[in-house]
Amino acid sequence: MEAMNKDQEWTMTIKNQYYANCCPCLLAMDMCNHIGGTGVLGCCFSLFFPPCFQCYMGQQIATKSEIEEGMGSAILKTICCCTAPCYGGTIVAEYYKQKKLGESTVGKGKWMVTIKDQYYAICCPCLLGKDMFEHVGESGVLGCLMRLCLPPCFFCCAGPKIAKLGNIQDSCCSAIMKTLCPCTGQCYAASIYTEYMYQKQLNINAASPQMEMQ
Repeated sequence: MEAMNKDQEWTMTIKNQYYANCCPCLLAMDMCNHIGGTGVLGCCFSLFFPPCFQCYMGQQIATKSEIEEGMGSAILKTICCCTAPCYGGTIVAEYYKQKKLGESTVGKGKWMVTIKDQYYAICCPCLLGKDMFEHVGESGVLGCLMRLCLPPCFFCCAGPKIAKLGNIQDSCCSAIMKTLCPCTGQCYAASIYTEYMYQKQLNINAASPQMEMQ
């Protein structure tokens, strides 16, 4: 039942994002426990030496997903101002993917959300809107225009459709409320995007809505 509940939740929920932003040291503790480390040590390490923690955790999370990530690469991506925030986002997204998949062997070998993916989302939101609408079987041109001209409407349309592909309970009314509320709008958009990337990596789309977990 617990695995089923995980499968029916967003990969990164609104609650997850508030937890990460308001209690980053507790998230660090959870991540350290997740890789088999000492949670209290991870909490203190992230609080006093955040860049060092990110380098360490990036390599450990990558290893758990069978991704090749050397310490040198993690250090470079952490100290570079152009990649450091995105690399942190990559690590956290991968952590939540691992939590959702549990012991499943699918989704291994590559980051779910790369630094390049995040730059694409920031610099080309209309093209991302096209990709997301095509992912759920809708017109890519419509998705591009809606994301460019009517972002709230785009998320209200895309959210429930992506949720449906992931067997997540969401409705148009719920999507409208979460999109229009200033306290949840940005977080809901991030939940939709992360779930889209999760489905994309696992080959879940409108043409193939279900995938057998091995």
